[in-house]
Amino acid sequence: MANTQEMQDLETKLAVLRASEAVYTSPEDDIMADIEDAGFAEARAPRSVETRAIEERPKTWMPPKSLPDPYPRPGKVHRWIRVSMMGQIDNTNVSSKFREHWTPANRAEYPEITVLQDVGAQFPDGIQVGGLVLCVNSDETIAQRSAYYDNLAQNAAKGADATFKSEEQHPMPIHTDLGRRTQVQFGSGNAPT
Repeated sequence: MANTQEMQDLETKLAVLRASEAVYTSPEDDIMADIEDAGFAEARAPRSVETRAIEERPKTWMPPKSLPDPYPRPGKVHRWIRVSMMGQIDNTNVSSKFREHWTPANRAEYPEITVLQDVGAQFPDGIQVGGLVLCVNSDETIAQRSAYYDNLAQNAAKGADATFKSEEQHPMPIHTDLGRRTQVQFGSGNAPT
């Protein structure tokens, strides 16, 4: 019987010892021990050495653009302007764009654009493709043009509002709120709180 009593005492001490060890182990240690037991442990390279080049998606082929885009240049705006249509020269369009300060881009200044020049091109030093010529204008001129047309649109809206107001009669108003407001609502129109 002494042996069974000693065995029970030893088992109790062992259980207490195991319980005290479990208190001092961290979850990471337990996970790493499980990984090592399963045979999944491997030597890892530091993150600074790893590259993502292998994980990149393969590039897909796309057809080339028929009109190449020049690299952006500070202070300049680029636009393709029609110089001919169906083989007929369009001098009216070209001269109107030139009056708006568009000038043909010089081929020597745009080495990134490699296209064959149209046969019989009007602008031999320019970049002409399919009846279109690449033209350049300054940011300032484009900003002035945009401001001019914005002002024109605002004046047209004011004129339309004035027409509504002049036709309005007191007992039956035509247009009560002349403010321009746009609201975008989703679902039932109730805004989330």
